[in-house]
Amino acid sequence: MKEKERNIDWFQNKGKRKDLIIQFYVELENIGIKDDIGLKSYSNEDDFVFRFDENIETTINDKKLLNKIYALTSKYEKLINKTCEDCGNKIKYGGSDYFCQECYCKRSRRYNYDSIGDLGFSYYDSDLVSSNSRAFVRWNEFSKANFNIDKESIFSSGFPIEIDFKYKFPLINRDFEDYIDIQEIFSVSNWHENFYTLLKHIPDNLLDTNDQNFKYALIHHLDDCNICGYKSIYNKNLCLVCHKSGFDRVLTERMKKYYNTIEDWYKKMQLEYHSENSEFKYPKWENEFEKSKNYVKLFNEKQLEELKMAESEKYDF
Repeated sequence: MKEKERNIDWFQNKGKRKDLIIQFYVELENIGIKDDIGLKSYSNEDDFVFRFDENIETTINDKKLLNKIYALTSKYEKLINKTCEDCGNKIKYGGSDYFCQECYCKRSRRYNYDSIGDLGFSYYDSDLVSSNSRAFVRWNEFSKANFNIDKESIFSSGFPIEIDFKYKFPLINRDFEDYIDIQEIFSVSNWHENFYTLLKHIPDNLLDTNDQNFKYALIHHLDDCNICGYKSIYNKNLCLVCHKSGFDRVLTERMKKYYNTIEDWYKKMQLEYHSENSEFKYPKWENEFEKSKNYVKLFNEKQLEELKMAESEKYDF
C-alpha cells in the first residue's frame, strides 16, 4: 500500500476528518509532491499528528519546498484535531472522540434510558439488528437491585455510579463464534441520561432496607445548588447536575486571593455553567431535577455573551 493510501486508510470511518486528509494530499500535489516522502499518520495522546521519516531532509533537498510541506502538515494537523467527525464544524478541543458539542450530545443520547415507568425501561443494545437498537426490560425480570457508590473517589457525591440488577433467570447468549455467555447481572450507569429518573422508578421490592432508605433520601432530601439553580445536591456533596460545590460555600484563605466575596465566586461558577461551551453538559441531567425556587442569578446576559465570545476566540484556529 502506498504512503498516501495508507494514511487515508488510517482515517477509515472518520467522517469529515477523512475529507481533510484527502484535501491535504490534493494540496501536496499542487506543490509538486506526488511520490512517497516518508510521512505517517500517528496518534499521540489522542491527538492526530504527522510523523516524518528521519531522512525527510535528504529526500527533499529543496528547502523552500520542504518548508511548504512542513507548513501544510502543521495546518492539517490543527484542522483535523479541531474538526467534528460528523458535521465538520470546529470544536474547542481534540481527543479520542473528535465531536462538536451538538454531535457528541446526539451520539451520547443513543445510550439514554427511556420509556421508564411502572413496567420497566428501555436501553440501547448494540447487538440488535433493528434501526434504533433499543430493547425493553421489565422490572419483574429481576430478583433484586443494588446501588454501587464510589466512596473512595475524592469527586464522589455519595450518588450511585451504577445500579446492578440481578436477573431471576440468567440470560444465555450465543455469539457468532458459537461462544456461550451467561449473563446474571444487568447494570445501568449514571453516565447515561435519565439514570436518576430510572433510579426513582425502581420498585422497592427489589431493594433491601438500606437502599430503600437511600432511594427515599435521593428523592426527598435534596438541597438547592446556587450555581446551576436546581434542587440537585445530595448530602451536602457535589451537585448532581453541575458537579460543583454549590451549597453553603464560604471563602477560604486561598479563594480570598481571587474573590472579594463568596458571591463573586458563585457568579464566576454560574457564568461557566451557563456558557455554551460548558463541560458540565454531559450527561445533561437538568430535565431530571426540579428547579430551585430560591435561585438568584448573579450575572447579566451581556456578561454571559462576553464570556462566550472570549471562549470562541480562545479556540479559533
